Amino acid sequence: MAVVSDKYLHLADTDGALSTAAASMVYAVLLWWRNKSALQHLAVFGAAVAVLETTIDRIDPHAGPFAFGIALWVIALAWGIAVSRGVLLPTSIGMLLSGAGALAGAIVAMDQPVGVLLAITTVSALFVGGVLMHEVPLIGIGAAGTLYVVPDVATRYLPGSVAAPLAIAIVGVVLLGFALWLAKQRRREPVGHGANGPPSSGDHQHG
Repeated sequence: MAVVSDKYLHLADTDGALSTAAASMVYAVLLWWRNKSALQHLAVFGAAVAVLETTIDRIDPHAGPFAFGIALWVIALAWGIAVSRGVLLPTSIGMLLSGAGALAGAIVAMDQPVGVLLAITTVSALFVGGVLMHEVPLIGIGAAGTLYVVPDVATRYLPGSVAAPLAIAIVGVVLLGFALWLAKQRRREPVGHGANGPPSSGDHQHG
């Protein structure tokens, strides 16, 4: 599609990029509809992000990182909602992509003060959501994002101070506490009902 749009249709670069992204998305959606595999889910998400970002570039070639970051954050959030409602499968890869996309979008948008607040809120939401839904990948993404966002914020607003290394140390302690808490919760979770569980309906039936 990129070759066709350039050599035969003679489209501008932004139009060619948008056309290629749209064609990729259609192709990816059709393949995902057939098998709904994790890799195909990844392809659809990547193509959807490409369509959104190339559309923004087509509308406003001078759009800054904040616009691209917010757009990625919004589509990642919408993606996560659709995954949680069972619209987009598989669920595991969908939640992972949603969390990673939201974090990436918030980090890209950090060139503006509002983006900094969004990044802090996002990593906090990833932690809380991961704990409430028992989604370890979301907690991992939140941890990775915290290790970047917190020191960056400390360095940006408190330059030349011990705030950045102190923030890293505090984040490390918090993450260690989360890891220990999760391990403890997993040990407490019952593996299954086993022999002491309620009898199944089949136990009352006679041949």
